[in-house]
Amino acid sequence: MTAPALDLWFPADHGLCDLISAELQDLSPTAVHEIDPDGPFTWRVFFASVQARDHAFRALVRRFGADGLTAAAADVPDEDWAARSQADLRHVRIDRIVVAPTGDGEPMKLELVGNVAALLEEQPPNGGAIVAVAGPRNQQKDRVV
Repeated sequence: MTAPALDLWFPADHGLCDLISAELQDLSPTAVHEIDPDGPFTWRVFFASVQARDHAFRALVRRFGADGLTAAAADVPDEDWAARSQADLRHVRIDRIVVAPTGDGEPMKLELVGNVAALLEEQPPNGGAIVAVAGPRNQQKDRVV
């Protein structure tokens, strides 16, 4: 499976960035990613469909090609970016609420201060996160969101 995208290369003078950002607002991209911060200034812009990508390609080249913008269509392989981007997330505790992503990697055991305790060892099915609201011992509320 692939995702339709455009690779945009900017000239050494990056003055086009703001203008192209404004133009992209009307072209409905789904994501914009800077490809190589150490190399030539390049964005990869994703779209919901090949038709939307091709329309954006024509519009951007027509408007900014003479100013030095270079563009190329790309079909980017699905690399499960959602799982990769969340792989290092860990549980977070805010007062009496604990939010734990399912990709935490190991069972979550919590020791809370005072007369409250929560012990969560199961990961919810089908993704999501565990939210635990800790209350008096044996009365905590767990739920999958």
